[in-house]
Amino acid sequence: MMRKFIFRIIAYFLILITIIVGSLFVYKYKINNLKLKENISILICGDSHTESGINDSILKNTINISNISEHYLYTYNVLKLILNNDNKIKKIILGCSFHSFGKKYDDVIYKNDKELEMYIKYFSILDHESIKEVISKNPAELLKSSINIYSRIINSIINNYKVYQDYPFIGKYYDSKKCNLNDTTINSAITRHYYQKNSKIQDFSSCQINYLCKIIDLCLKKNIKLILVNTPISNEYYKKIPEKFISNYYSTISGLSKRVEFWDFNSLHLENNCYGDGDHLNYKGAMQFTLKIDSMININKK
Repeated sequence: MMRKFIFRIIAYFLILITIIVGSLFVYKYKINNLKLKENISILICGDSHTESGINDSILKNTINISNISEHYLYTYNVLKLILNNDNKIKKIILGCSFHSFGKKYDDVIYKNDKELEMYIKYFSILDHESIKEVISKNPAELLKSSINIYSRIINSIINNYKVYQDYPFIGKYYDSKKCNLNDTTINSAITRHYYQKNSKIQDFSSCQINYLCKIIDLCLKKNIKLILVNTPISNEYYKKIPEKFISNYYSTISGLSKRVEFWDFNSLHLENNCYGDGDHLNYKGAMQFTLKIDSMININKK
């Protein structure tokens, strides 16, 4: 009896391991063969600014894959995967705002509360260098989260989710109905983007710059036009940005100008009801801004 019991336990675990390993191989195969729709030639990517600011349903042959709080480390890995699988992409529009180079942006890859959530989204596509960067600050916690990652992967395969739901690293346009432009939302964003907890102005992120340069190199290698876009922000928000960040931003962009195109829309005039808060557009603002992007794309065709 005991032998039969032990045999059943061993058989159970062997079957379980086979299912897990098999599922991971299936998922990896799906990732390695991920392609966008046949007509897609323009990618829009970035963080919540492009996520809520550019409505890809208005643009021809375009898909918005932006994800909230997406660090350039993650953007780089997403683009590398897509561009290795898909050679139809001709142009990439990448969000690049005043807050993009702030040290606090690194919280999404180094701090526990954000780190685990983002790691689960992107783990399956990160290259070795990126994994090394992400786990360098907190390897124990990230190791624990791997169980959660694998369970989600297996669950997505078992349930056969449709479209891109199997791929949490592929974002989409967020149709925001918010209209909450006021001092509270503006001050909250300014504090979050530019200040440390001790109220001192934060430093700049070398990791963000490093991975932005990797994105630029990747696009040059693939002969893809990369356009950096500074999305519209409210005048009230702009006035509260520390001068240090504005001067560093334009200095950094200037240093990249020979390798990329830059569209600066931070001062594009929009009514207050076009903003979801101080620095994000809602659906009304996205409609107007997307039409502006469309005209820029058409001008660049000539």
